[in-house]
Amino acid sequence: MHYGSFAMTGAPNPNTGSLMIVDGSKSTTIVDGLNMPVGLKQINNQSWYVSSMGDGTILKVEFN
Repeated sequence: MHYGSFAMTGAPNPNTGSLMIVDGSKSTTIVDGLNMPVGLKQINNQSWYVSSMGDGTILKVEFN
């Protein structure tokens, strides 16, 4: 999980977070445009719940 990209002021830019799969030699972005993701719950090999501190939502993400 990538929280977000930061500006020179130190505050994260909104909607710059993402969820990625990283295996040591490459990374695959599953979803981007997340608003400060902070919590992650894996349901199975292809589904996760991601909570967002930026907008207070919970998003179900599926990857095939």
